[in-house]
Amino acid sequence: MNNAGIIEAILSGRSRPEGRTPVVMCVVGRAGSGKSTYIKDKVGDAFIHIDAGSIYFEVGGEVAIDFPDSFVDDINEVGIAVCTRIMASQLDVVAEFTGADTVRMQVLIRALEDIGFEVVIKYISTDLNQATIRSMSQSETVIPAVETDDFHHSWFLEGINEWSPPDRKDSKVRAKRKLSDLLKGAKTDEKQLPGDKSADLNIDAHDVDLMSELDAALTDRDIAIRLADDDISDSEVEDLEVVRAHRARLKNKYDARAGSESRSDA
Repeated sequence: MNNAGIIEAILSGRSRPEGRTPVVMCVVGRAGSGKSTYIKDKVGDAFIHIDAGSIYFEVGGEVAIDFPDSFVDDINEVGIAVCTRIMASQLDVVAEFTGADTVRMQVLIRALEDIGFEVVIKYISTDLNQATIRSMSQSETVIPAVETDDFHHSWFLEGINEWSPPDRKDSKVRAKRKLSDLLKGAKTDEKQLPGDKSADLNIDAHDVDLMSELDAALTDRDIAIRLADDDISDSEVEDLEVVRAHRARLKNKYDARAGSESRSDA
């Protein structure tokens, strides 16, 4: 089967779930913990299963010997195409991750949430000795998560990046150009108003100006799109999180004030 056929076979018959938010299930655990078994027994065919190992054997067939071998380009072509379609169509999906890099996982989770997915983390905990025995006795057709982890992370982020809503280019430009100004304003405001101010209901002109600037210049979707870019630096990730947290604080302040006023009117 060629790559296009593999892509269509993985996505065949899938549609956006009705009446609920689409789910990305991340099954996390050490090698041999039972992640694949959990997906097979508990998830089954309910979700699309993203697995670089399975795609490898589909692409390579009987000549697939040493993952990822000479099929790495084909594996990536299939994986990115499938994840892009999943993002665009908002489909339920499950994949294995080691969870070893927590920052990397947090960036992926936040980017997925910001484009409309619910992210469910299922941690599989197993005794180390049992996990070691299970890992050593695995079939040669099972590629461990430690070898597929990079593929899965990159495919999901590429899928977000390749999926292009109408304002994607504008979003990336805004994220790059406006970040420094917004960051400066957010940090200055936090210094002037230390601590958690979500319960502070005194909304002044300064707050109004800041909220208007944040909304007009950089949305949460802009931030999610920028976080999905391969060329983003660790420092920019931290800066984006500062701006996001600042917007959340201001929004909480507005919501709390609105709720207080509603109760007073009643």
